[in-house]
Amino acid sequence: MCTVTWRRRHDGYVLLFNRDELRSRQEARPPRSHGEDGGLPYLAPEDGDFGGTWLATNAAGITVGILNGPRLDVGVRNVRSRGFIVRDLATSSDLREVERRVRDSDLSQVRPFRLLAIGPKPAARVFEWDGRELAFDRDAETRMPLISSSFDETEVGRKRLREFRRIVGDDVSPERLHAYHRSHANGPSAYSVCMHREDAGTRSFSRVDVSEDRVSMSYRAGNPCEERTEVTVDLARASRSIRGDGA
Repeated sequence: MCTVTWRRRHDGYVLLFNRDELRSRQEARPPRSHGEDGGLPYLAPEDGDFGGTWLATNAAGITVGILNGPRLDVGVRNVRSRGFIVRDLATSSDLREVERRVRDSDLSQVRPFRLLAIGPKPAARVFEWDGRELAFDRDAETRMPLISSSFDETEVGRKRLREFRRIVGDDVSPERLHAYHRSHANGPSAYSVCMHREDAGTRSFSRVDVSEDRVSMSYRAGNPCEERTEVTVDLARASRSIRGDGA
């Protein structure tokens, strides 16, 4: 279960990501820089259980984030963690390369997912794997906020969308988006954007900032409504020859 929003700017974008997980999952490791061995550098936290990640942004300004897909009985065995899909895509120099890599991936042992890829220029792309077929949306700007829930997909989506319209409306500013990601609507619950359940909750809040010269990722463990220590890491934007400014 997760909620993702973003705001375009003239030189890049801001992206916010609530990661909802079971409380039985181990604490994730804060983001750090990866790929210093010659590949395109990227920033990503690390899942404490399997070692993959749910969010990565690279020096070309490309960000990839993964959410749960529909809960279908697709008979997947010997499951490969969805977090490694993000790692496979993290060094893509533009959205066309992201799409090519997704198409070339063997997803037969991966549970359903919804994957967002966004670059400095519109439009964001969403890839959806239901365990059998892969669908593409190459113009996903209007799908924000992007929401997933393994608890009650339809009702969670409906309530979080209603809260988005109440708090953000037509004023899609970083300040309003932050307020949305901290919100509880009629009280903290499984349906609120800042999610609270006895067995699960929003385990972390991340913010990605992409500008003309820098890429940064800020990370706070725990629910966004709580005061927690924030970790921020950044990278210089790559040269134009490998930047993700195109589609």
